Amino acid sequence: LVSARPFDTFAVKPHASPIFHAIQYLAGTQTREKLENFRGYKGAQSYPSRTKDIDDVDFSTGSVGLGVAQTLFSSLVQDYVTAHGWMKGRAEGRMVSLIGKNGPDWILGADDSVTREAGTHDRPGVARYNAAFLRRSDGSMPPAYWKRRLVPFGEYVPLARWLPFLNWITPIGDGFDSGDRPWTFRFTGGATAAPVICFEDVFPHGIRDHVQPGVDFILGITNDGWFAESAAQWQHTSSAVFRAVENGVALVRVCNNGITGWWDACGTPRDLLGYPDGNVYAPGVLLITVPMGLPRSETPYHRHGDLFAQGSLALVAWRLLRTVRSKRTASLQG
Repeated sequence: LVSARPFDTFAVKPHASPIFHAIQYLAGTQTREKLENFRGYKGAQSYPSRTKDIDDVDFSTGSVGLGVAQTLFSSLVQDYVTAHGWMKGRAEGRMVSLIGKNGPDWILGADDSVTREAGTHDRPGVARYNAAFLRRSDGSMPPAYWKRRLVPFGEYVPLARWLPFLNWITPIGDGFDSGDRPWTFRFTGGATAAPVICFEDVFPHGIRDHVQPGVDFILGITNDGWFAESAAQWQHTSSAVFRAVENGVALVRVCNNGITGWWDACGTPRDLLGYPDGNVYAPGVLLITVPMGLPRSETPYHRHGDLFAQGSLALVAWRLLRTVRSKRTASLQG
C-alpha cells in the first residue's frame, strides 16, 4: 500500500488497474457502467488512459514499460528543476508506479534522495545518490543500494568544497553522495545478487566487499553510452569478468550500449545479447537462465584480498633496497 501525499502522482499498471478504477468509483469519479464494461469499448481501461478514462488518471500507461519509465523521468525532471531553484516555492510530489502483485521482480536504476538533519552552503540539506532498487513481486521494496564509487567530474567534482571554482569547469550541480555500505538483493525465488553500478566493477577490493556469504551472482548495471561503439565497452566488460573469477561467483551485466549477458564463475561467457550473430549495441531483450545454489568454495582472493600483491610489492621493494645498499657499500669499499 502507498500512503498518498498532496502533489503525488501515480502511474497504474494493468495488474493494479481494477483496484484503481474501483477506488475511483468509490470516490465518485468512475461509473458502474464503465466498470462492468472493463476492457470493453468505451469501458474502463486496463491500461489507465488520460483520454479514454473518465476518472482521475495522472499518467497514461499504454505499454508495459511506460508506467515505470514515465515516473522515473518525471522524478528526474522534478529533481533537476528543484536543484536549479525553479520550483518557486511549489511543493514537490512523489512519482509512484503501481505495478501490481504476482508479477516478476524488478531491478530499477534511478536517483535516490534522503533529507539530511542539517544542511549548509557546501553541504545541501538533501543527499542524492545514484541508486539501484529492487521491487519484489509482492510489492515489497528492501532498502536501495547506493553507489559507493563515483565518477570524478561526472557524478561529483573532487575538492569542490574547498575549491568552488571547479564547479564552473564541470557544471554538474551538487553531484551525488557516495553510499556507505555494500548491499545485497534477495529475490522472491530465493536467489541473492550483489548489485554494483557503472565502473564499480573495475575495483577488485570493492567487489570483494560486495560478495558476501550466500551471494549467487554479481549484478552489474551500467550505462556505457559514453563510449559510442569503441573498444571501451569490451575493456570495461573484461575488467568486470575478472571480478567474477576473483570471487568465484557468476556475473550478470545489464548495459546500455554495452555488453549485456552473463558469465560463470570461471569467467566463461554463457550468453551475450547480440553476439556473435547480431549487434551488441542494438536494442534487444535477452532471456537467460543462471544456475543457483551451486557448491562454491571461497577463492584465495576473496579470503585474503590483496595480501599476496602487497606482499610481493614489499618483497620487490626490500630486494631493490638491498641491491642499492650493496652497490653503495661496494663503491665505498672500492
